[in-house]
Amino acid sequence: MPGFRIPLWSKPSSDRRTPRYLWRSLAACAIGLVLSLAAALATGQRELQLAQIELNGLANGYALTLQFGISTYMRKVTALRTLFDTFGTVSREQFASFSKQLLTEQVAIVGMAWLPRVPREQREEHERAGAQEGLLGYHIRSARPDGTRAPAPDRDEHFPIFYAATEAPDSPVYGTDLNDGGLWQRALESARDDDRLAASPHSVLEGKRIGFLVAAPVYRRGVPHGTVPERREHLIGFAQAFFETSVLLESIINTTTNVAGLDFFFFPPATSASGPSASLHFDGARARMVSIGADAQRTLAGGLHWSGPLNVGDSAWTMVAVPIAGGPVAPSYVRAWIVLICGILLTGAIATYIWRTGKHAERLRNSNRELDRTLGMLQTQNVRFDTAINNMVQGFVMFDAAHRIIVCNSRFVEMYGLSPEVVKPGCSVGDVLQHRAETGLLKADPEEFRTQLLAQLAEGKVSEGILTTTDGRDIFVINKPMPGGGWTTTHEDVTERRKSEARISHMALHDELTDLPNRHLFGVEVEKHFAWTDIGHKFAVLCLDLDHFKNVNDTFGHPFGDKLLKQVGVRLRSFVRQSDAVARFGGDEFAILQGNMGARAETAALAARIVDAMSAPFDIDGHQVVIGVSIGVAFAPTDGTDAVQILKAADLALYRAKADGRSTYRFFEPGMDRLMQARTALEADLRKALANREFALHYQPVVNLQTGRINGFEALIRWNHPRRGIIPPAEFIPIAEETALIVPIGDWVLRTACEEASKWPDDVRVAVNLSSVQFRVPNLYESVVDALECSNLAADRLEIEITESVILLNLPSTIETLNKFRARGVKIAMDDFGTGHSSLSYLRHYPFDRIKLDGSFIRDLGDKMNSRAIVRAIAELANSLGMGTTAEGIETQEQLDYVKRVGCTEGQGYLFGKPQPAKDARALLASQSSQPRAGAAKIESIAN
Repeated sequence: MPGFRIPLWSKPSSDRRTPRYLWRSLAACAIGLVLSLAAALATGQRELQLAQIELNGLANGYALTLQFGISTYMRKVTALRTLFDTFGTVSREQFASFSKQLLTEQVAIVGMAWLPRVPREQREEHERAGAQEGLLGYHIRSARPDGTRAPAPDRDEHFPIFYAATEAPDSPVYGTDLNDGGLWQRALESARDDDRLAASPHSVLEGKRIGFLVAAPVYRRGVPHGTVPERREHLIGFAQAFFETSVLLESIINTTTNVAGLDFFFFPPATSASGPSASLHFDGARARMVSIGADAQRTLAGGLHWSGPLNVGDSAWTMVAVPIAGGPVAPSYVRAWIVLICGILLTGAIATYIWRTGKHAERLRNSNRELDRTLGMLQTQNVRFDTAINNMVQGFVMFDAAHRIIVCNSRFVEMYGLSPEVVKPGCSVGDVLQHRAETGLLKADPEEFRTQLLAQLAEGKVSEGILTTTDGRDIFVINKPMPGGGWTTTHEDVTERRKSEARISHMALHDELTDLPNRHLFGVEVEKHFAWTDIGHKFAVLCLDLDHFKNVNDTFGHPFGDKLLKQVGVRLRSFVRQSDAVARFGGDEFAILQGNMGARAETAALAARIVDAMSAPFDIDGHQVVIGVSIGVAFAPTDGTDAVQILKAADLALYRAKADGRSTYRFFEPGMDRLMQARTALEADLRKALANREFALHYQPVVNLQTGRINGFEALIRWNHPRRGIIPPAEFIPIAEETALIVPIGDWVLRTACEEASKWPDDVRVAVNLSSVQFRVPNLYESVVDALECSNLAADRLEIEITESVILLNLPSTIETLNKFRARGVKIAMDDFGTGHSSLSYLRHYPFDRIKLDGSFIRDLGDKMNSRAIVRAIAELANSLGMGTTAEGIETQEQLDYVKRVGCTEGQGYLFGKPQPAKDARALLASQSSQPRAGAAKIESIAN
């Protein structure tokens, strides 16, 4: 193609500039992209820093709230320790009442307990004490890895669980020794040596829950414990609580904070690595706590997070806050993207400038609009931060190193009635205090207060305390120094909480039912009066015990009995002077302190008035209730030199009053102590007598007065004491009834008598006495049936003898049990009829087969005509009702002639035979069977 060619270099003026411009444009684009990426990275880093600052502010606030909540729980343990520090000896009832208040309205404490220090040599005594207090099968035991418990090996000292707030008396928790050489022991040793709360590493609690133990040492009152040796020597035990970790943290977070947008992670100290994993994650989106792996902390450290300590006792946990992806705190990197886009656009603009310079101004205006949006986002973040601070329940202020306000929330301003125009960022701490003084709510001098505050902060320690405002409010203040200078302070109004604590203190010193002083407060008052005896002061202590109060409880129920106790308290207060004291020790026990006593006759008159007043009927819900009171009186300083001695003397006098028939009063006499010791020793021996097989049954024959043959035997118990020999029943049966030992003893008598009677002829019965105490036992009927079945004894060969005391119980269950005996075929006899309050209505309402005339009437037949008339009338009445009549105590021929003549059907007494061992009774029956006519003739010769 002629004339055609490609001119590559023929026009350098235009064609050469194009590639050169292109390279310049590409170079500008490359440089612009590099700079844009660098700027985007820097902006993203700045966004990350801002997010970190916001995260730090929010997390610090949440950490303070969590720390306060944890500290509130820790103070419950401290309050339990204070109970023991205040009173020294705390009863199980006091512990249960006090710990019940502490456990109210909380969910994190699994249980609270008292761990007494039990040295090796006191272990057996301690285990006996636990059993005596009603802890079934109580022994000091160690927990095995599989959850079972075995007797704890001997150690120098044990710390068993002796009181437990939420456990029943039969709980296996009692006796668990926490001094087991493991994690709990190290926590106890730390608390003991440092004299502070100590938290154990995490472990598996009851119910496979993960938690930890917090222990507070209790030292012997009045002795120094400033050094570690002194603390170890004078330690008496630990007040202790078990916390379920997840519930503790979750309950505080959910009830006090709004954590939307954040996840919290909690890591226990490294020393807990030997225990179960206790690392927890609080999911802010779902507001619940879940367990996580222990290695999560290292993973979280690689991203945006806040980390800080949480003090739990002497342990420092690590709290990590992480923003939720897409949440308000998480960095969105919008500005970084904007910068990157702007850089690209700017690069494009520069490149395009060569081509279209007119577009440059428009692109700059677009960049300015993007910057405006970025500033708006920053303002939104600031508003959110202010909202979080101002929604705190505490007043919060942050000061910088120059003592000027950085942040202050509205709660602080409202709490003290301050002006927001004065208290704002930049205001000095001196100006704040001066303004508080001007509002009238600061008692101290502002300058002096500021000096003391700065001196405390200079020590670098967290300080806390209670400030009382001039309007009577109590403000709990915590000042916490910040690294690099400055500090944060939180103010919380705790007025209502302090009032609640005052009410708890009142409850610890007063009886809950009657609001009378309790034993501890009464003892304090007694000690005060002893302090005045040096100047000639005399006073009296009266110990009171209500008579027949248990019968009221058994008949009408405990709520009815509580109403009666309240009226007793009111009636007692009406008899004493304002300077005297009335207290309730518990149950039906009361005490009176009569101060400024003159003559003893004055105290005797007071005691007599109280006895008369307590005998008057009480009107309870329309029921007329009659009780009585027994009073023991001791005089100070004659009968004692301290509260323990004088109360013991009054108790001994009270025991004498009860022994002398109740509803009376007695003064203390030195010989009472010996009598009480003798009774106590006899009671202790009685508790071992059944196991040592010291009891035996003797059998006294009961004779048919018409045929002269033996119809049966009455089983009578004998106690062959290893040192004192035979002890009569009249001496030990009352003790057995008071201590309820009559129940196992009576069961043994019943089974032994039935077993022996099964060896007799089929027409011979056995009579067994049952106590009124046995009728309070719900399984009495089953015990009797079991004794009959085990011995193969026919029911109609067993005769149960009851006294008036059983009928006076007036319990529906008593009549029901007697009717069941009667339906089974068991015979029922009314013993000692004619004495006490015997009423003919008894014979109409109760299913008696036989009446046994009391021996006192038989003994008086020869001297008193009225005794003869009574015997005749009872015999005729029994015959008309179809009941048999047994005359007891027949010892002479004249007595036998009379009871036979008036119609008594059976006789019993020394004239026929004394109580004799089982083998002799069998021999007597054998002689009667082998020589029936001779035996009958012998008895008939006596009867005739």
